[in-house]
Amino acid sequence: MPKPTVPTLRTALPVLLGVGLFGLGAYALFHLLSSANPDAIATQIRATPNGVLAIALAATVIGYAVLVLYDWFALRFIGRKVPPGVIALGGFLGNAFGNTIGVSVLSGGAVRYRIYSAVGLDALDVAAVAGYVAVTLGTGLTLVGLGAMVIHPGSVAGVLPWSAGMIRAVAGLAVVVS
Repeated sequence: MPKPTVPTLRTALPVLLGVGLFGLGAYALFHLLSSANPDAIATQIRATPNGVLAIALAATVIGYAVLVLYDWFALRFIGRKVPPGVIALGGFLGNAFGNTIGVSVLSGGAVRYRIYSAVGLDALDVAAVAGYVAVTLGTGLTLVGLGAMVIHPGSVAGVLPWSAGMIRAVAGLAVVVS
């Protein structure tokens, strides 16, 4: 059996990492869904009005479109030009795998690397995109969470040792300072 060369390993490693992370995600999903009753789920879906299902589907499509924009902005930030279709594929799959499997910088980064390296981006470029997406998403979620505490401070009043007014004031100040 021939011994693998360094270039062969360098090419195979991202693919193997992606397959391994996908396998771990599938394993976790299997165990998370093991107690779910498919018949009960189907019954609940059939009982949901079509308008509500359409709104949920539209919100999902809009959500993933916005997530793709994170990749578009990241690529603009690092000064790399990538065809829009490749950005859409890389952003969609990177976010889908990253949010499903977890450890999104690593799992989504592996998927992004596979897609973006085909159009000339190197590992450093893809790491910059994955890092940009993680930081901007984390910042956005933090600001949304702080905004929610300004509007509904009672939702965390049982966890924090402050009054609702104090929670509102600290969260509001944090939003303004950010």
